[in-house]
Amino acid sequence: MKKNVKKVKVLSILLVTALVSALVIGCGSKSEDDSKKTNSESQMNSENKSDAGAAINPENKEDAGEATTPEKVEDTDNKEEVSDKIVLEASVINDIESKLSTHEDSIKTLEEKLQNATTQMDMNQTSGEIAVAWSDFLDSLLNIIEENAEAEAWKKFEQEQSEWAESRETAVREAGLEYEGGSMQALEENSTAARLTKERVYEIIDGLK
Repeated sequence: MKKNVKKVKVLSILLVTALVSALVIGCGSKSEDDSKKTNSESQMNSENKSDAGAAINPENKEDAGEATTPEKVEDTDNKEEVSDKIVLEASVINDIESKLSTHEDSIKTLEEKLQNATTQMDMNQTSGEIAVAWSDFLDSLLNIIEENAEAEAWKKFEQEQSEWAESRETAVREAGLEYEGGSMQALEENSTAARLTKERVYEIIDGLK
């Protein structure tokens, strides 16, 4: 009887030892699994953070900024082009043409007087009157244009007109050289000045249309 009790105690001790061992092994395995899981999650979080860091990398931010920044438009594209052509209202042009018609009538009178002149002195004087009449009309035309034209267009036109005036004076002097000192010199110079000025008047008016 005592031997049986002793055996039961031994078996009980062995059973308890086995259970404890099993629990220890089970806990160790669970701890290892938890450790692996923790390490895995830590690694994944690290990779995600790395990817996120790459997404907000200064270089990427710069690229994103370039992609979303509107392209700059050159100022010249937004500015209205300023025309250098003289542009006048139709009513002003009509008034100029009316004045020209009246002027032509007065010139015809002077031209008839020139044709009927009997002396060189009369020819020189009448041709001078014609040249002055065309010069006065040109000056009047330029005043009208200056008053009605855009500033930039007038500035460019004024420069062109100044160059033309210089070329006319040169042409007039050259025309008189053939008769320099003679009675015909004044007539030739006046006729050349009148012809060139008349051509300039019509050139300007045609350019306004």
